[in-house]
Amino acid sequence: MKIGKLKKFDATEHVRTPEARAEYLSIVLADGDPAEVRDALNLVSTGHERGRLPT
Repeated sequence: MKIGKLKKFDATEHVRTPEARAEYLSIVLADGDPAEVRDALNLVSTGHERGRLPT
């Protein structure tokens, strides 16, 4: 398969439900890395703003 035919990875597709978002954020918070927490919050909020994640 050629690289040009690969679908672009979008992590927001993997945290669509409230339960998935909560579990993802819990795992990141348990690690305690402030940069990862920031990135996780950004990922969840970006996906929500795009309308990909149900409320």
